Amino acid sequence: MFNRRRFWLRSHLRFQGLGLYGNLSLWQSLWHKGGQGRWTTKTTEITFGWLLGLLGGSFVTLHLNPGQGWLQGALRLATWLQALVRAEVLPPPADPNRWLLVGVGLITWVCFLAGSRPLTQTLGAIYQGQPVPPTSWVRRFIPWVITVMLLTMVAIAVALVTGPAGAPEPERWGWLIGLGRWIAAIGVLGLGLGVVYRLSPSHWVPGTPLLPGTVLTIAGWLLVQGLSRWGIQRLVELANYGLLLGLGVGLVGLYSLVLLMLVGAQFNVLTRSSGPGPGKRFGRRRPPPPPSFDSFKINR
Repeated sequence: MFNRRRFWLRSHLRFQGLGLYGNLSLWQSLWHKGGQGRWTTKTTEITFGWLLGLLGGSFVTLHLNPGQGWLQGALRLATWLQALVRAEVLPPPADPNRWLLVGVGLITWVCFLAGSRPLTQTLGAIYQGQPVPPTSWVRRFIPWVITVMLLTMVAIAVALVTGPAGAPEPERWGWLIGLGRWIAAIGVLGLGLGVVYRLSPSHWVPGTPLLPGTVLTIAGWLLVQGLSRWGIQRLVELANYGLLLGLGVGLVGLYSLVLLMLVGAQFNVLTRSSGPGPGKRFGRRRPPPPPSFDSFKINR
């Protein structure tokens, strides 16, 4: 049954812009692939590592209190996590315990790697069709590169959206400046995610697209992030202990963000398999050449 559906998907699906995301068979194939790849288990493992890394990184960032460049985005994210857990707001110490910060920083890095390593392995298995162990020492450093890239990408995006700290809001054309910041942040997220998709597999299949899955993941990220922020705020306002439920909403939001990365990668693979074949661009299949005259000869 599934093979017949997959054959129909390969035969009829074409890259038609937004119409591609409305194909029911494509979503059914995504659901089936997610069950085969045990995405829920992998997503839980990745989310747990990244959650510990975010908490440890926020602790170090609040003590260092960076104030310039894209590091301001890391401080904004740490401040938001501090407010989420209702931690006491204190000024950064003038002389922090450097050994403590170094120890927490190393543990934080290990936690981020513990989340990035299964992420790259799962993305590589999705693009390659099966898990392929790293064959060179260069491939073993890919989770390190992806970890730095993801952290930098999120910090820059947060810095772009929030703007410089202490800067007055412009009275005229403020909405246009805000829209430009959001567009730039989405561009940074999309570019970083595309590079993560491209670096994860050990062997890249020519003709695999990056744009369809990247657009799907970024759109899902924006939707999940908006719903999470709105849900946390409403729960805190309506309930006396709404913060406890708000923490649960935040965890579900982080889980959804990780899962969307896997969904976007599989979306690219299914779009590739529905195209004209590896190494060719999207488009309609060229009709086969007419049979030659020799093919009509009868061999006696």
